[in-house]
Amino acid sequence: MRGALHGRLADAPMAERWALVAGSEAEGPGAFASPSLQVIHNFTDEPWQDDAPHAHRESDEIYLVLLGVMHVEVDGARHAVKAGEFLCVPAGVVHQLVDV
Repeated sequence: MRGALHGRLADAPMAERWALVAGSEAEGPGAFASPSLQVIHNFTDEPWQDDAPHAHRESDEIYLVLLGVMHVEVDGARHAVKAGEFLCVPAGVVHQLVDV
């Protein structure tokens, strides 16, 4: 049985301001290994986007925007997710971050 993990996002190990906080491949002291949950911490001043639309077969994704805005296309519909908002994408649903 796993115990709770508590920490600051700013302390998460980051490569180019990107950290896998939870997921099947998460490892290290600031990571929570889970086959069904994926949490990514991304902090950037530079705009970026996904290379192509994609879907995750086994994990849902929840995007939480703390600052700024990101645009995500989900099944062809574009969503502007602003600071203080969230967007949930169920497993199997095609989506693409088009502007972060």
